[in-house]
Amino acid sequence: MTTLYSDKVTIGLIQLACGEVVAANVNRTIEKIQEVASKGAQIICLQELFDSLYFPQTVSVKNYELSASVKIARHRKP
Repeated sequence: MTTLYSDKVTIGLIQLACGEVVAANVNRTIEKIQEVASKGAQIICLQELFDSLYFPQTVSVKNYELSASVKIARHRKP
């Protein structure tokens, strides 16, 4: 009989220094995701704001353009 579940879960944690170029940050993050996945990570956690500088450190309207919209699925009871 084949066991479908394991008692162990491998977690990959990724923490990177980000620069001002969002595309470069995303590409580096994807490379790291692929790296930890190839090493067996089943759950991969990224740092907050993985695609840009940590703009909350300073108050500047200029950084508002870095924000992203998130759609949240709402489930209704039948």
